[in-house]
Amino acid sequence: MQMIAISIAIFVLAAGPLPLVDAAKNVDREAVRSLLKQGANVNATEADGTTALHWASYRDDLESADLLIRAGANVNARNDLGATPLWAACQNGSEPMVRRLLSAGANPNASLLLGETPVMVASRSGNPAVVDLLASKGANVNARGARGQTPLMCAVAEKHPEVIKVLLAHGADIHARSDTWKEVMAVSPHGYLDYNRPIPHGNDTALMFAARDGDLASAQLLVAAGANVNDEDAW
Repeated sequence: MQMIAISIAIFVLAAGPLPLVDAAKNVDREAVRSLLKQGANVNATEADGTTALHWASYRDDLESADLLIRAGANVNARNDLGATPLWAACQNGSEPMVRRLLSAGANPNASLLLGETPVMVASRSGNPAVVDLLASKGANVNARGARGQTPLMCAVAEKHPEVIKVLLAHGADIHARSDTWKEVMAVSPHGYLDYNRPIPHGNDTALMFAARDGDLASAQLLVAAGANVNDEDAW
């Protein structure tokens, strides 16, 4: 839920009158073309750093994105939350847009300020072709985001077995663990009486994510790849 809220916030912070940005936001391709011919600043940003190319990627408007890139748009522009046009394309699971941005020099490892990389969000969105493309272009399939979660954990959490296969084929670490953190619980978890103290969380493997959700398909893939069924988390 946190990442959904973040992804919405990334592209709703508004700015003032920026015709090219507005044209891309509204998927008005003719306006984009006309404004570029008139010399509009292709890298103009809204107050939060969002560019026309961000919006074209977010709207999955490949035609406008191509026009902007040909006009010199910065494919690695980052808004205030660290999102790049590639991050937006990966969130959409759009292989054509991801391919176009990568061919123009987009960094496959540029992350949000919170650490989530394009391959992580692609693993969440569930298009295995996008994940494969990113990995083949140098995306780190063992990158660690918020609380140490990896792309493999992201794919398992969203129950995307085909993405799991791709990540494993590209060398994803099935033994990687999320960070360990502590929280004082106001309500006793799992029936424990001794709860008014810092309770450890995390130190999960991808297999633990699958087991927690009862995701048999993902669990079978991970076990077949060598995951340890006797691993324990921080609890």
